[in-house]
Amino acid sequence: MSSKFPTNKKLENPGHVFSAVAHRGYRYCIQYGPDLICRRDVFVKLICIEHSLRATVQRVDMVKNKVKALEKAASIENNNTQLNDWKVELEQLQRECWKQDLKLYEHEKLIPEWPLKQNYDLLRENGAWYMIKELIKDSGSNSLL
Repeated sequence: MSSKFPTNKKLENPGHVFSAVAHRGYRYCIQYGPDLICRRDVFVKLICIEHSLRATVQRVDMVKNKVKALEKAASIENNNTQLNDWKVELEQLQRECWKQDLKLYEHEKLIPEWPLKQNYDLLRENGAWYMIKELIKDSGSNSLL
């Protein structure tokens, strides 16, 4: 896993290990050391929200390109119906991006600051952080259900 990170940074792990435990009625929690326990569904939701946000941002980029192309064509043809439809969709997508970004921020605030939040932030420096082999293996099993 360390090959995915800049060499001058490391995940904080002063002798403790992360483990999956049951805690206070929650079947799947992440425990770090003797005192820190966080529900694992917080991280699952973060991954889902970020994935959805990335898809929406990609759609925004695609619609922006369509709008630019149709603006050039509209100056020639005077048919603005499709252009207006794309502009409406673009506005809706931009609002959706804002909502998803806010949702991501709210869920990130549920992560305990140290060490989980710092490690999470460091992990996210890699653009494909949610595709690391440990997460793929974990989600491939039925352990998240």
